[in-house]
Amino acid sequence: MMNLKKFPYLEVSGTYCDIGSAIGETFRDRIGYIINLRKTQIPDYSALLAKTYEYFGITLQTFPQYMDEMTAIAQAARVGVADYFFANTEELYSPENDHCTIAVSFTDNGPIVGHNEDWYLENIDDLYILKATIKDTTFTGLNYTFHVPGASASINNWGLVQCINDLPQITSIGIPKTFIARAILACKTLDDAQNIIETSKQASGFNHVLVQGSEIRNVEISGSNNDIEVMRDLPYVHTNHFLSRHMLKYETERSQSSLARYDRATQLIHNNMTAEHMKSLLRDTKNTQFPICRSDSTIASVIITPQKREMLVCYGHPCAGEYVSYKI
Repeated sequence: MMNLKKFPYLEVSGTYCDIGSAIGETFRDRIGYIINLRKTQIPDYSALLAKTYEYFGITLQTFPQYMDEMTAIAQAARVGVADYFFANTEELYSPENDHCTIAVSFTDNGPIVGHNEDWYLENIDDLYILKATIKDTTFTGLNYTFHVPGASASINNWGLVQCINDLPQITSIGIPKTFIARAILACKTLDDAQNIIETSKQASGFNHVLVQGSEIRNVEISGSNNDIEVMRDLPYVHTNHFLSRHMLKYETERSQSSLARYDRATQLIHNNMTAEHMKSLLRDTKNTQFPICRSDSTIASVIITPQKREMLVCYGHPCAGEYVSYKI
């Protein structure tokens, strides 16, 4: 039987503080639970928390508006601001990097982007859909309650799509990668997004698959280093290992799962895919050991069609769920 459950949906407009307050109030119980859980599960929590001071200062200087939003989330959720910032500073506590599969196809009407969100099964309760409007920008995306928005799959009203996956990499002191992803949600163009990536002092980075119109910019980041690949009208796949030759020297490991998912998705991807074609790719389990649809870790699946201003989201792994439509 197919799963018909939906993620919680939050729609809000106003200032950065308004957005943050709405998130924190709506998901107060879950945010509090996660913060308290991490205090008990992360070794040397207090010592690591103290190390966020430098990260905090650099982020505040560069992105004061998103720090206002983050502070509002924490205050409305009734958790410590430092604790919530630490939850966003994965560079200090999370070595996991084997998460997510992204695929892009181009049609005569524009791109279609598929994304499987892979994480721990218990974190499915942390996912929600946010539609937020600040000034002239609206974005819709899948987000985690313990992160500022942006660290999964999103689209804004300027037609800019951002899909995130993790990479094994070195880290340094700088702006946590979740805040870089948050800043890109407000970008009107791919050039704006690239400028943020190239000029910000990053602590580390996600892999960002950025799509707008007929163009893809794939951004691979390790610490303060990055490489940006530009493509037009070509099908594309990314998982959890570096594709850039320049970035290979920064790779700390390469999983069999990432390689297998990349190989299989590359076999399946082609231009002129429909939403049904993309669903089939994201549901694929031909490689039973390392499938694209991972029953032990795929907790959501997203298909974005900018030309329709639509995002389809499946609760849980797509082999057992149905996609629900959300409009930007």
